[in-house]
Amino acid sequence: MELNVNVFKDVLKKGTVNYLIDSIGITVDPTSIKCNMLSADRSALVFLNLPNTMIEGLKDEVTLNFTEPNTKVKPYLEILDEETVPMTISDSMIRINKQLKINFDDESVISNYGSDDPRHPIEYFTSMPIDSDFMVNFKKIQKIGSRFGKVYFIVDDNKLYIESTDKTNSYSNSVKFFVCDVKYENLELCFKYKSFVNLMSLIPVDEFDLNLCYVKDKKLGLIGILKKDESERYFLMSTME
Repeated sequence: MELNVNVFKDVLKKGTVNYLIDSIGITVDPTSIKCNMLSADRSALVFLNLPNTMIEGLKDEVTLNFTEPNTKVKPYLEILDEETVPMTISDSMIRINKQLKINFDDESVISNYGSDDPRHPIEYFTSMPIDSDFMVNFKKIQKIGSRFGKVYFIVDDNKLYIESTDKTNSYSNSVKFFVCDVKYENLELCFKYKSFVNLMSLIPVDEFDLNLCYVKDKKLGLIGILKKDESERYFLMSTME
Protein backbone atom coordinates (compact mmCIF):
# COMPACT_ATOMS: atom_id res chain seq x y z
CA MET A 1 0.00 0.00 0.00
CA GLU A 2 1.01 3.60 -0.50
CA LEU A 3 0.12 6.60 1.63
CA ASN A 4 -0.44 10.08 0.23
CA VAL A 5 1.14 12.11 3.02
CA ASN A 6 -0.48 15.43 2.11
CA VAL A 7 -3.96 13.91 2.02
CA PHE A 8 -3.35 12.27 5.42
CA LYS A 9 -2.29 15.59 6.92
CA ASP A 10 -5.32 17.28 5.36
CA VAL A 11 -7.72 14.70 6.82
CA LEU A 12 -6.13 15.06 10.27
CA LYS A 13 -6.56 18.83 10.10
CA LYS A 14 -10.14 18.76 8.85
CA GLY A 15 -11.30 15.95 11.13
CA THR A 16 -10.10 17.81 14.22
CA VAL A 17 -11.10 21.34 13.09
CA ASN A 18 -7.45 22.34 12.83
CA TYR A 19 -6.64 20.34 15.98
CA LEU A 20 -9.38 21.90 18.08
CA ILE A 21 -10.56 18.33 18.79
CA ASP A 22 -7.92 16.32 20.64
CA SER A 23 -8.52 12.92 19.03
CA ILE A 24 -9.54 11.47 15.69
CA GLY A 25 -10.94 8.24 14.29
CA ILE A 26 -10.60 7.84 10.53
CA THR A 27 -12.43 4.98 8.80
CA VAL A 28 -10.96 4.21 5.37
CA ASP A 29 -12.12 1.68 2.79
CA PRO A 30 -11.03 1.28 -0.85
CA THR A 31 -13.33 4.10 -2.00
CA SER A 32 -14.00 6.47 0.91
CA ILE A 33 -12.68 8.23 3.99
CA LYS A 34 -15.15 8.87 6.82
CA CYS A 35 -14.67 10.77 10.04
CA ASN A 36 -17.35 11.87 12.52
CA MET A 37 -15.89 13.71 15.52
CA LEU A 38 -17.24 15.62 18.51
CA SER A 39 -15.12 17.90 20.69
CA ALA A 40 -14.77 17.15 24.40
CA ASP A 41 -16.88 20.17 25.36
CA ARG A 42 -19.49 19.20 22.73
CA SER A 43 -19.19 22.57 21.00
CA ALA A 44 -17.72 21.37 17.69
CA LEU A 45 -18.94 18.57 15.41
CA VAL A 46 -17.43 17.32 12.16
CA PHE A 47 -18.65 14.96 9.44
CA LEU A 48 -16.29 14.02 6.60
CA ASN A 49 -17.16 11.71 3.71
CA LEU A 50 -14.33 12.03 1.21
CA PRO A 51 -13.05 9.93 -1.69
CA ASN A 52 -10.14 7.73 -0.67
CA THR A 53 -7.13 9.40 -2.24
CA MET A 54 -5.14 8.75 0.96
CA ILE A 55 -4.29 5.02 0.88
CA GLU A 56 -3.74 3.38 -2.49
CA GLY A 57 -4.00 -0.41 -2.68
CA LEU A 58 -6.21 -0.78 0.41
CA LYS A 59 -8.28 -3.97 0.19
CA ASP A 60 -10.44 -3.83 3.32
CA GLU A 61 -11.89 -1.25 5.70
CA VAL A 62 -9.53 0.01 8.40
CA THR A 63 -9.92 2.49 11.26
CA LEU A 64 -7.06 4.72 12.36
CA ASN A 65 -7.50 6.01 15.93
CA PHE A 66 -5.18 8.65 17.36
CA THR A 67 -5.21 10.88 20.43
CA GLU A 68 -3.45 14.24 20.30
CA PRO A 69 -2.74 13.94 16.56
CA ASN A 70 -1.15 17.40 16.52
CA THR A 71 1.76 16.10 18.62
CA LYS A 72 1.63 12.33 18.15
CA VAL A 73 1.11 12.09 14.37
CA LYS A 74 1.60 15.37 12.52
CA PRO A 75 5.29 15.93 13.46
CA TYR A 76 6.21 12.50 12.09
CA LEU A 77 4.52 13.22 8.79
CA GLU A 78 6.31 16.56 8.54
CA ILE A 79 9.72 14.85 8.35
CA LEU A 80 8.78 12.91 5.22
CA ASP A 81 10.16 14.43 2.03
CA GLU A 82 8.11 12.38 -0.43
CA GLU A 83 4.45 13.00 -1.14
CA THR A 84 3.70 9.28 -1.58
CA VAL A 85 5.35 6.63 0.60
CA PRO A 86 4.97 2.88 1.25
CA MET A 87 2.92 1.93 4.30
CA THR A 88 1.66 -1.13 6.14
CA ILE A 89 -1.23 -1.38 8.59
CA SER A 90 -1.58 -3.82 11.48
CA ASP A 91 -4.11 -4.06 14.30
CA SER A 92 -2.02 -1.80 16.52
CA MET A 93 -0.05 0.57 14.29
CA ILE A 94 0.90 1.93 10.92
CA ARG A 95 4.42 1.78 9.51
CA ILE A 96 5.37 4.42 6.99
CA ASN A 97 8.29 4.30 4.58
CA LYS A 98 10.05 1.72 6.82
CA GLN A 99 11.05 4.69 8.97
CA LEU A 100 8.04 5.61 11.08
CA LYS A 101 5.92 3.59 13.47
CA ILE A 102 2.78 5.31 14.72
CA ASN A 103 0.68 3.39 17.24
CA PHE A 104 -3.09 3.45 17.38
CA ASP A 105 -5.00 4.47 20.50
CA ASP A 106 -7.92 2.56 21.95
CA GLU A 107 -11.29 3.42 20.44
CA SER A 108 -12.68 4.12 23.93
CA VAL A 109 -10.63 7.34 24.20
CA ILE A 110 -11.55 8.66 20.74
CA SER A 111 -14.26 11.35 20.56
CA ASN A 112 -16.28 9.69 17.80
CA TYR A 113 -19.78 11.08 17.33
CA GLY A 114 -21.30 7.68 16.59
CA SER A 115 -23.61 8.75 13.76
CA ASP A 116 -23.30 10.04 10.21
CA ASP A 117 -25.65 12.96 10.85
CA PRO A 118 -26.74 15.24 13.69
CA ARG A 119 -29.25 13.42 15.87
CA HIS A 120 -31.89 16.14 15.54
CA PRO A 121 -32.99 17.96 12.36
CA ILE A 122 -31.50 21.44 12.08
CA GLU A 123 -33.69 24.31 10.93
CA TYR A 124 -31.61 27.23 9.69
CA PHE A 125 -33.01 30.74 9.59
CA THR A 126 -30.51 31.89 6.99
CA SER A 127 -27.86 30.56 4.63
CA MET A 128 -25.18 32.45 2.74
CA PRO A 129 -22.19 31.58 0.54
CA ILE A 130 -18.75 32.07 2.07
CA ASP A 131 -17.52 34.36 -0.68
CA SER A 132 -14.63 36.79 -0.96
CA ASP A 133 -16.62 39.63 0.65
CA PHE A 134 -17.37 37.53 3.72
CA MET A 135 -13.73 36.45 3.96
CA VAL A 136 -12.49 40.05 3.81
CA ASN A 137 -14.68 40.98 6.76
CA PHE A 138 -13.78 37.79 8.63
CA LYS A 139 -10.06 38.60 8.33
CA LYS A 140 -10.73 41.99 9.92
CA ILE A 141 -12.71 40.35 12.74
CA GLN A 142 -9.84 37.88 13.20
CA LYS A 143 -7.35 40.69 13.76
CA ILE A 144 -9.43 42.17 16.57
CA GLY A 145 -11.21 39.20 18.11
CA SER A 146 -8.32 37.50 19.91
CA ARG A 147 -8.45 40.14 22.67
CA PHE A 148 -12.10 39.32 23.40
CA GLY A 149 -12.14 35.57 22.76
CA LYS A 150 -15.60 35.88 21.21
CA VAL A 151 -17.29 36.29 17.84
CA TYR A 152 -20.94 37.29 17.61
CA PHE A 153 -23.55 36.87 14.93
CA ILE A 154 -26.28 39.43 15.53
CA VAL A 155 -29.65 40.06 13.91
CA ASP A 156 -30.83 43.64 14.33
CA ASP A 157 -33.83 44.97 12.43
CA ASN A 158 -33.69 42.14 9.85
CA LYS A 159 -29.99 42.64 9.19
CA LEU A 160 -27.30 40.10 10.07
CA TYR A 161 -23.93 41.31 11.37
CA ILE A 162 -20.71 39.67 12.48
CA GLU A 163 -19.11 41.42 15.43
CA SER A 164 -16.13 41.17 17.74
CA THR A 165 -16.49 42.68 21.20
CA ASP A 166 -17.32 41.68 24.77
CA LYS A 167 -20.99 42.27 25.42
CA THR A 168 -20.56 41.59 29.14
CA ASN A 169 -18.51 44.81 29.33
CA SER A 170 -20.34 48.00 28.39
CA TYR A 171 -16.99 49.78 27.96
CA SER A 172 -15.63 47.26 25.47
CA ASN A 173 -14.51 48.40 22.03
CA SER A 174 -16.08 46.63 19.05
CA VAL A 175 -15.95 46.10 15.31
CA LYS A 176 -19.02 45.03 13.35
CA PHE A 177 -19.71 44.24 9.68
CA PHE A 178 -22.95 43.76 7.79
CA VAL A 179 -23.37 40.25 6.36
CA CYS A 180 -26.79 40.03 4.72
CA ASP A 181 -30.49 40.79 5.08
CA VAL A 182 -32.58 38.20 6.92
CA LYS A 183 -36.21 37.78 7.84
CA TYR A 184 -35.83 36.92 11.49
CA GLU A 185 -36.29 38.35 14.95
CA ASN A 186 -33.49 40.19 16.74
CA LEU A 187 -30.96 37.90 18.42
CA GLU A 188 -27.35 37.49 19.50
CA LEU A 189 -25.30 34.32 19.08
CA CYS A 190 -21.90 34.13 20.75
CA PHE A 191 -19.17 31.72 19.60
CA LYS A 192 -15.72 31.00 20.96
CA TYR A 193 -13.16 32.97 18.96
CA LYS A 194 -10.63 30.12 18.77
CA SER A 195 -13.23 27.61 17.57
CA PHE A 196 -14.54 29.92 14.87
CA VAL A 197 -11.07 30.91 13.65
CA ASN A 198 -9.89 27.29 13.61
CA LEU A 199 -12.89 26.31 11.54
CA MET A 200 -12.56 29.21 9.11
CA SER A 201 -8.92 28.28 8.50
CA LEU A 202 -10.23 25.17 6.70
CA ILE A 203 -12.68 26.97 4.44
CA PRO A 204 -11.72 28.08 0.91
CA VAL A 205 -13.68 30.83 -0.80
CA ASP A 206 -16.78 29.92 -2.83
CA GLU A 207 -16.92 26.23 -1.86
CA PHE A 208 -19.00 26.37 1.34
CA ASP A 209 -22.19 27.88 2.70
CA LEU A 210 -22.58 29.28 6.21
CA ASN A 211 -25.91 28.50 7.88
CA LEU A 212 -27.30 29.79 11.18
CA CYS A 213 -29.76 28.12 13.52
CA TYR A 214 -31.38 29.55 16.66
CA VAL A 215 -33.38 27.74 19.34
CA LYS A 216 -35.46 30.48 20.94
CA ASP A 217 -36.42 28.75 24.19
CA LYS A 218 -32.77 27.92 24.98
CA LYS A 219 -31.35 31.19 23.64
CA LEU A 220 -28.67 29.15 21.87
CA GLY A 221 -27.90 28.25 18.30
CA LEU A 222 -25.27 26.94 15.96
CA ILE A 223 -23.29 27.61 12.82
CA GLY A 224 -23.32 24.95 10.12
CA ILE A 225 -20.59 25.35 7.50
CA LEU A 226 -21.33 22.88 4.73
CA LYS A 227 -19.45 22.14 1.53
CA LYS A 228 -21.74 22.38 -1.46
CA ASP A 229 -21.44 18.63 -2.14
CA GLU A 230 -21.76 17.95 1.65
CA SER A 231 -18.54 15.91 1.71
CA GLU A 232 -17.45 18.19 4.56
CA ARG A 233 -19.84 19.42 7.24
CA TYR A 234 -18.78 21.42 10.28
CA PHE A 235 -20.94 22.61 13.18
CA LEU A 236 -20.16 25.02 16.03
CA MET A 237 -22.54 25.44 18.97
CA SER A 238 -23.00 28.88 20.49
CA THR A 239 -22.24 29.61 24.13
CA MET A 240 -23.97 31.41 26.95
CA GLU A 241 -22.01 34.39 28.20
